[in-house]
Amino acid sequence: MGELYERPTVLAAARSMALGLMRRGPSNFAKFHSDDLLDDVLLQRSPSDTG
Repeated sequence: MGELYERPTVLAAARSMALGLMRRGPSNFAKFHSDDLLDDVLLQRSPSDTG
């Protein structure tokens, strides 16, 4: 799993999906949500990814 955090494309996709789901509100994907994974993905972002 740690190797995935090193791939910018994986981080960008995970971040995009998580933020999109948060904007939409509750959905069928809620039961698959992992706070720990989201924290790890969001903490791995670089300053240029904040836009």
